Amino acid sequence: MNIDFPRLIQELAVNLQQPLMDPVEDACRISWDNVDMHVYYHDDNGENLVILTLDIGEIPAGAEQRVFLLMLQANYLWIASEYATLSINPESNRVAICDKYNAELVNAEQLTERVKKLYQAAVYWQEIIADEAQHTATEGVSIKAGFENDFAIKI
Repeated sequence: MNIDFPRLIQELAVNLQQPLMDPVEDACRISWDNVDMHVYYHDDNGENLVILTLDIGEIPAGAEQRVFLLMLQANYLWIASEYATLSINPESNRVAICDKYNAELVNAEQLTERVKKLYQAAVYWQEIIADEAQHTATEGVSIKAGFENDFAIKI
């Protein structure tokens, strides 16, 4: 490990004013406002990476089709995911936002600013999922979906 990952994470937690949920070695968890973020140090064939995953939550039964369609639309040019990957965690079946950085080039201030943007995207998607669950409960399932968002690229 060429970076001091524990120190980077300690500084991130201080900058975010959030307690660390676990001891830091090569991974940690920071949680706030119903968003769990995991930060990992990973060596990918000699490329040292810092990987972020933000757990957004479960998709309520019946809303899967609409939410999946919205997620696919959002991943087009990353228009509603803050240029990160919006996906389903295959182990937990929960919605997640994932991002990665070259560990040699990132510092605590950059990481803090990025995490704040990803956190806003996670909260946005929690609202989308809740709205779609409500829509499904009141109007039934429809595969036609679309959304307006603050992240869209305007051409």
